[in-house]
Amino acid sequence: MQGLTQNYITPFALVMKATTAQIGLLSTVPNLLMSAAQLVAPTLSERLGSRRGLVMLMALFHALMWIPILLIPFIFSTNQVMWLITFMTISTMFDATSQPAWGSMMADLVPEEVRGKYFGNRNRIAGLVAGAFSYVAAGILQVLTGNPRLAFSIIFIGAITARLCSLYFLSRMEEPTFKNIARKTQANIWQIGKTLPATNIGKFIIFCALFNFSVMLSGPFFSPYMLKELKFNYVIYSIINSAAGLATIAFLSWWGKRTDKAGNIKILRITAFMVPFVPIAWVISTNFGWLIFAQIYSGFAWAGFQLPSSLFIYDASPQENRT
Repeated sequence: MQGLTQNYITPFALVMKATTAQIGLLSTVPNLLMSAAQLVAPTLSERLGSRRGLVMLMALFHALMWIPILLIPFIFSTNQVMWLITFMTISTMFDATSQPAWGSMMADLVPEEVRGKYFGNRNRIAGLVAGAFSYVAAGILQVLTGNPRLAFSIIFIGAITARLCSLYFLSRMEEPTFKNIARKTQANIWQIGKTLPATNIGKFIIFCALFNFSVMLSGPFFSPYMLKELKFNYVIYSIINSAAGLATIAFLSWWGKRTDKAGNIKILRITAFMVPFVPIAWVISTNFGWLIFAQIYSGFAWAGFQLPSSLFIYDASPQENRT
């Protein structure tokens, strides 16, 4: 599902004549409300009595939301981009609501001493599949250049099918028994928020917030820059995007082993200084070969940042407050 969609929502919006400002909104509004949706995840998980149950329910709603998204060009003659922003926001919120419960389950399932290796291998497999289907989506768009509505319909139907198939495998996961911890030892989201500057994980969360603030200043605009300003076709666009993904896949296991050996914070200290040079590389040249090199560097740096970022949360958060 990710391979068919994550690099193609912006091209879908550009087919609808989206402005640069609307592309910015397409990234920021869903991400902002996604974060808000995650605040209710612990309460929903508790009321359902099952973390896996919440994950499966949200995954179902997430899959179904691609239906109105693919129908936008067929049922709306005006304000198509605004409808896309609306539906993408709802879809993203459903997906986001499942993530805290899923992360909490995985922290219980995967032994601490092999988390780096395990998640490195897991992300590598997921990345390979996503990369392969990203090329499939690019091929469909290139072949059906004259009929983008049909092309995106085929792509999004594939995404719906893949997400629904994932429900089966989610249902096969074993949910670890959650410790029966007294209510007085659990903190709500506001209590945790008040203590952020004084705790280890709190300082990490503040760091991530500031880091992502800077990343999102440029992140949403790489796709319109390539498609509108540099006039790349869908195949070249896909090749450049996938170069970063393939580099991430290639280096995930390498970073995973070093994370298990050196610890999460040491790796984060190195890679946090590497990531800011990614957008700088795009300023130097628009040459295809140079941009491929820039994307390989990006994949290497981001692989070394994202993996220990996730693992540190699992390590630093007490089980009773992890979700």
